[in-house]
Amino acid sequence: MNIYKALLAKILILIIFNNYQGVSQVIIDNSLDVKHGYYLTNWEFFNEDNSSIKDTNYPSSNIFLNSPYFKKDSFDIKKIKSVIWFRKKIRLDSALKDQSFSLSVEINGAAEIYINRKLIDSYGTVSDNEDTEELVSSRIQRIFYPFVPGKDYLIAIRYSNHHIDESFNDRGENAFGLKIKLEESNDLFENLFSSTLTSFAFGIIIGVFFFSLAFVHFIIYLFYKEEKANLYYALFCLTAATIGGASVVKTFAFYANIGNILSISIALAPALIFTLLPFMIRSFFKLTFPKWYYSFTGLFIITVFLMFFYMPFFGGAYFVLVTASVIETIRSIVIAIKQKIKGVKIIGIGTSFFLILIIIILFFIVFKINAKTDNYELGLAFLFLILLSIFSIPVSITIFLSYQISLTNRSLSQKLVEVEELSAQTIEQEKEKQKILENQKSMLEEQVIERTHEITEQKKIIEEKNKDIIDSINYAKRIQTAILPEMNFFKSVFNDSFVIYHPRDIVSGDFYYVTEINDRKILFMADCTGHGVPGALMSMVGSNLINKIIHENKIFEPKEILQTLHIELRQALKQDQNDSQNRDGMDAAIVVLKDDELFYAGANRSLLYFNKVNELCEVKPTKTPIGGSHIKAIDITQNVLNIKDIKEFYLFSDGFADQFGGLAANDKHSAGKKLMISRFKGWLTETLNYTLNDKEVFLDTEFQKWKGNLEQVDDVCVICVRL
Repeated sequence: MNIYKALLAKILILIIFNNYQGVSQVIIDNSLDVKHGYYLTNWEFFNEDNSSIKDTNYPSSNIFLNSPYFKKDSFDIKKIKSVIWFRKKIRLDSALKDQSFSLSVEINGAAEIYINRKLIDSYGTVSDNEDTEELVSSRIQRIFYPFVPGKDYLIAIRYSNHHIDESFNDRGENAFGLKIKLEESNDLFENLFSSTLTSFAFGIIIGVFFFSLAFVHFIIYLFYKEEKANLYYALFCLTAATIGGASVVKTFAFYANIGNILSISIALAPALIFTLLPFMIRSFFKLTFPKWYYSFTGLFIITVFLMFFYMPFFGGAYFVLVTASVIETIRSIVIAIKQKIKGVKIIGIGTSFFLILIIIILFFIVFKINAKTDNYELGLAFLFLILLSIFSIPVSITIFLSYQISLTNRSLSQKLVEVEELSAQTIEQEKEKQKILENQKSMLEEQVIERTHEITEQKKIIEEKNKDIIDSINYAKRIQTAILPEMNFFKSVFNDSFVIYHPRDIVSGDFYYVTEINDRKILFMADCTGHGVPGALMSMVGSNLINKIIHENKIFEPKEILQTLHIELRQALKQDQNDSQNRDGMDAAIVVLKDDELFYAGANRSLLYFNKVNELCEVKPTKTPIGGSHIKAIDITQNVLNIKDIKEFYLFSDGFADQFGGLAANDKHSAGKKLMISRFKGWLTETLNYTLNDKEVFLDTEFQKWKGNLEQVDDVCVICVRL
């Protein structure tokens, strides 16, 4: 069954009974009572969805309805669930040229209204699909359109309603469609802003003025971000400029209907203006802001935005936000007045004036919105009141900023005078200092000459004393060298051997002793406390004592020699006395060869040797020094090795392994690193098959390379004997 059968039957009945014949054009002249509203009748009906219907050259439907508004009980229309069109042509009499008109539209359903092919307004979403359709229920909207008398206007309406059973008018009647009434518009507020020229001029003034302020203060903020007031003021002005800009865009885009975006911006911009007002006021006066207000403001801005889409709660949320902002603004001004902040009265007066004017404007809107009047001067006064309220805050802030700048300039001028006075005083003081310095300069030059002569004389004395000291040390070296065994004698006792001996400071704290007695070959090496002269003195004491122990006391066992040396050294240095502060001593190692056996004993100095299978072995010493402690007697461990198992052995002090150098030796920015006993052992293994002469040269050369430009840290003594 055709879903439009019932509707078409009813339309035929309406045509018969209402006798709607002829053209659809309606001429409205000045005899009609348009002041109280004139419902437009005799509409063309199109049972199809075709966008060309809004064109004047589209063929007439030949189906006319008294009104595009229906009640459910009027006829059976339950099955209408598609998109339909209504069309009406009107013309105003030329006698009405001094009047302005509007269309009052009451809508139940979804509709798009076109005038002369241009989309003027839309309500809900028109769709042939029930899921995508959005309906408006019993909503009355006024459309201000610049109707020109004597000109034809084609009004076309595209309509849909898939929920006819749920559509009710304001009287609770089940109805759908549209009621369209043409009426004269003389309301004070409406007349002011329904005029395209007035709306455009208002938008241009507000938009340009506030956008210029926003741009200037935002640039100031970018260059001086510490002043947050400029940012808040820029946002405040930018929001105000949005209202003017939206009015201008809406003027140009009136026929294109960019719709809800402009409506939302115009409706929500005042809320943001009131929100920014207390932030801006407090920033100008350097007042701290309650932390709770940030959360409160953000929450209510979101609430107002969401409630905009659900109108029953929009007004309440809007009222709460504006009221809170006004209260906080007044409270901030009162706090600034109590703190006697300069310029607070200027902004206070401007803000108060703004709030008072807003209240007056709201009073006009609430109580005069339906008042009909032809007093155009009163309308201009009302417009002037609106502009005055809008400009009151920026004007007061401009005066405040000018006042602040004047105070700053005065302060700078005063500071400049003070600086000039201080500069003059400084110049005078500087002149006096120059005179004093000139007098002192001649005195200092004389003193410098005298001091230079004294330093030169002292330098000569120091050089002479230094020469004497060096000569003395060199002489001490001769004595120490004389005490040490001659190499001819050394090699007569140990044929295949060499000694690497490098004192750190001319004389050394390392010494060695060799002798042959009672079929025994004895080799002794010691590292005394300190180096240089103190170490050399200790080496001479130690050398005398070891010679006495072996040749006079006839002690030949390594263990007993070291234990006796400990006692003798403590007595020689008076370390056996209770009040002695002397802690000097030595580390020592001794080797005695007799028959086929090698006897070794060491005090903190080990023995290295290569066995017959070319393995480098180490005999650990006893962990105790010779002398230098309160221990009366020491117990030294003695080791016995078979000479047949030894190819060559080494006695050495710690100066070789403790030397800093390596890759960082030539880098003045690095302290280097120690050679370490492990590297020393590696070099010994590397030179195992070298001749003794080559081995000596290799070890000495590698040591010097390792040391590089760094200072020698300790005395060096390495003794090698090949059996």
